[in-house]
Formats: sequence, C-alpha cells, structure tokens
Amino acid sequence: MAAGALDLGLAFVTLISLRLVFVPPGVMFFVAARQMRGAGVGLWRSIAAVLVAVIVGAVAFFALFAREDPICWARNPTTGESFRLDPDRFVHGSSISMDSRDLPSGATESGCTTDSISTSEAVAGISVVAAMLGAVWVLSKPPVPRATPAATMG
Repeated sequence: MAAGALDLGLAFVTLISLRLVFVPPGVMFFVAARQMRGAGVGLWRSIAAVLVAVIVGAVAFFALFAREDPICWARNPTTGESFRLDPDRFVHGSSISMDSRDLPSGATESGCTTDSISTSEAVAGISVVAAMLGAVWVLSKPPVPRATPAATMG
C-alpha cells in the first residue's frame, strides 16, 4: 500500500509528461495489495511483486529516452502558422542556440527541446509497462490450493 501511495504521490509532483510513468505501477501496487490481503500469499511473492514493479517500471521510464530526438519549432502568431525547424542547426549536444534571424519570416515564437519521445520509444515504454503489469498480476494472485490425496479419493 505504501509503494502505491508513493508512486501516485510522485505522479502529482513530477512534470505532466512523466505522470503516466508513475500511475500504472502505483495502481498495480494497490491491486496487488488487495489481491494479497488475507490470501496466504507468502512474503517472498510479495517482495518479488514489488521488486518486479519497481525494476521493470524503471526500465519502462528509461525506454522513453533510448535516444535523443531533438525538435525545434517556430510559430507566426499573426497567421497561426507553425513551422518545424531542422534541429541540427540549433541543437548541439545539450546546448541550444537560436537567433531570431534563424526563424522563418513573421515567426516571433520559437523553441527547441533536446529530446522528445518518439513513437518507437512510446511503444517500447507501453510494452514494458504492460509486461510489468502482467508479471505483478501473476505474482500477486493467491496460490491455487493443492488437492490432497484424501480429498481426491472421497
């Protein structure tokens, strides 16, 4: 329960774009805690569920930053037209250098980011989160009672 509360708490103090990274593991911690309550799930399975969620959740987070995908843009607020600019002209490592003379005619708003989340990074992150949710679901399910020989004979 504490891990779920921590994850959901982190979801509301991070950047908006990173909130979704914390919500699924937080929800799964609560689901796992509910499934495990009074079901006879052992300590080792409980620990394994938490470790899988934390470790695989971290992998999902870092999958979003597998490679740097800088993006630059400019906007002409008068016409509402937006332009995608070649980031190679402005982004150099973690440094961004842009001058108003580099912008298209009439553009007064512009910006760059040194990384954006590409479609392939998003799909990888979602896939890893789905695998994590499945693993935690399996680990948190109560064990199936074993049939005893006496019970099967009668």
